[in-house]
Amino acid sequence: MATSKIVSIIIAAAVATVGAGLFVYQKQPSSRPEMPASAPAPEIPAAFQDVAERAADLVASTLHVSPDEVTVLSVKRVTWSDASLGCPEPGMMYAQVLTPGYLVTTQVNGQIQNVHMNERGKGRICPPEQARPPAQTE
Repeated sequence: MATSKIVSIIIAAAVATVGAGLFVYQKQPSSRPEMPASAPAPEIPAAFQDVAERAADLVASTLHVSPDEVTVLSVKRVTWSDASLGCPEPGMMYAQVLTPGYLVTTQVNGQIQNVHMNERGKGRICPPEQARPPAQTE
């Protein structure tokens, strides 16, 4: 009888220890700081500043916002597979010629807007469902 009491006490102590251990080792909530609501604009290389400004102006005028509300996230030199600049409109025909240009990614009011441009800085905002990838990216 004394042996069964001792065994019961040992089991109870073991259960209490394991239970306490589970409590101590529970995963703690993440203490990562929240990201700021607006991160600083990325640095655009000087060679692409004119292209970035043209794209920002195009987005601002198309969406009827101030150019100050447009953040240029990236500018990539690309070659489009035809004169549609990777953004063909249904029913339109385009010259089938490699077209040097740019893919500019902008952000306005939390929304990403991709601008497909030729090397002269002419282009348009291209909706994702219409966009085609460039033939080549530098």
